[in-house]
Amino acid sequence: MSTVSLVSYRKAIWNADIPSVGPHYGRLSLSDGSSDPMDPALYELSYITGKRVVVVIHGYCSPQGDVLRIIRNVYDRMQSTYDSVVGIAWPGCDETFEYFKAKKNIQQIKHSFAQFLQRVSSAAQTVDIVAGSLGNLFFLETLNASPLDLRLRNIFLICPAVDNESIQEGDIYGQALQTKAEKVYAFCSTHDKILTYAYPLVEWDQALGSFGEEDSRRIPENVHIVDCSNFIDEHTEYIVHQTIYNFALDAIRGKIPSYSEMTLAEDGDVQEGVDHPCCTCCQLV
Repeated sequence: MSTVSLVSYRKAIWNADIPSVGPHYGRLSLSDGSSDPMDPALYELSYITGKRVVVVIHGYCSPQGDVLRIIRNVYDRMQSTYDSVVGIAWPGCDETFEYFKAKKNIQQIKHSFAQFLQRVSSAAQTVDIVAGSLGNLFFLETLNASPLDLRLRNIFLICPAVDNESIQEGDIYGQALQTKAEKVYAFCSTHDKILTYAYPLVEWDQALGSFGEEDSRRIPENVHIVDCSNFIDEHTEYIVHQTIYNFALDAIRGKIPSYSEMTLAEDGDVQEGVDHPCCTCCQLV
């Protein structure tokens, strides 16, 4: 029976609405979703010392079953590349209309998660991040709250539910991404209806995960925008689409060109530039 490390910032491990006072360290069964409530080896980092680690962060409105599904998808497709998979359960709520509550929860737990990330990066050989949807906001807020000497290898921002200018130089997350990560890949699709239509209604801004960045001239050198509009039609398709994982595996192996903007085809072909419109007037047509 396959198990992965679990760090939960939810009350009683699985309460999606209420943050825990401190993190729970346990083991998560990928077959039935059961979890051991306390794992001293994870707390002491003996599982990950000197290892290649990937940290998986789910998105908004994720009950226990959805958290399990996302971690299991990453584990099944990428376990051969890593020695240890660490799943993060954060209180991103479990009802559709709790968006702002989930954002408030992020502010309560980001410093605790920052401390954990710092400990992991100090102990592990390498640390990669896979974050989905609003989990990207949780991660980026944590990155800003992390010590300056935090070092991460590859960051994969999947359908990021953050403002499209936020990762640019001079904006809220730009400097942290430049100084604390080697490579950053942000995956977007203009066909993602949740980020293209719903996100602007609640945030009064465009989402990075829809049309990509606001100004390509201000993208940090280590940040790469990956347009997946050729084959991603729904917000939930990324996590199950093999092309995304193949791209990530190639990126880990250093096989991806260093284009600041690129278009990814379903067959895995990578082209420089993006196919979708880049100006606000085009987006609103």
